[in-house]
Amino acid sequence: MTSPEIVQEYLNIVAKMNLVGVNTDDLDLMGAELIKKNGAISANLNYQPSWAPAPYPKTVCVSVNNEVAHGITHGYVLQEGDIVSLDIGVLKNGEAADAGRTFPVGKISDSDKELIYVAERCVKNALSVLKNNCTILDISRMIEKTAFRYRMVTNHRCVGHSIDSKMHGELNIPSFVFMQTVAEKMEYFKPLKTGTRICIEPFLTKSDTFGFIDIDGWTIKTRDGKNSAFVEAMVEITEGGFKYLINPFVL
Repeated sequence: MTSPEIVQEYLNIVAKMNLVGVNTDDLDLMGAELIKKNGAISANLNYQPSWAPAPYPKTVCVSVNNEVAHGITHGYVLQEGDIVSLDIGVLKNGEAADAGRTFPVGKISDSDKELIYVAERCVKNALSVLKNNCTILDISRMIEKTAFRYRMVTNHRCVGHSIDSKMHGELNIPSFVFMQTVAEKMEYFKPLKTGTRICIEPFLTKSDTFGFIDIDGWTIKTRDGKNSAFVEAMVEITEGGFKYLINPFVL
């Protein structure tokens, strides 16, 4: 299996599971075992960006309910009505792969169903603008416009990104339009060329655009305690559109 195929397989396996009563540690262990079995390594484990106080200690980012992203498993057993976001990164043969999505745990509320639906809609609409020479602004504007249409917002701490031999490439792909510096403004207008690989990943909430980082230094949570959902697709830009490398919708 290639690295994108490993990530796709993990998401496919989880999609077929009854997640009620599953220990979140087991979701992390499943990812670790699948990666090892296929001769790859985790891109998440021991990853430490400049803002993080310590390396990430797990293989799969497991975020439950009001945890927006980068959740660290601590043996929590999923309950009926929860939602759980899984984000997994893999490295193999010089190729990085990264994708994920939010899964329902048993029967969930209509509000959470809508949250997941809007996250899916944001990604699908963003994919519709992809083609040779499209810009980051095209993507960011479409995601934000879609979220606003449903009276939701995207988290500004989390952004998509280009991806190559490293999980996080040089480009950021925000899910919002908010430019603070000249450099950020210039990046928004960079044309994305055929062959560029990107991960589009909006994190949706009802009203909290920023959230806060928990005491563990990694987990982002909503300040209002309301739930969050996300979908991440990994794609390659083509002359007239895109091709999926990891499809979070076909599970």
